[in-house]
Amino acid sequence: MEKNMANIINAIINLVREPQFRLREYATGRNRANNMGESLEEYIKDLFADTVN
Repeated sequence: MEKNMANIINAIINLVREPQFRLREYATGRNRANNMGESLEEYIKDLFADTVN
């Protein structure tokens, strides 16, 4: 459990250090809500992997 907490803390640190106000668009479908959800999901993955840029 301590390792998971460290991952969350590192993700929050990455979010504070390099905030993104515009997410990349991953247009894979016609539904805009799904496309935005996919962009947010990729951004969160990048926060945890420390690959925001």
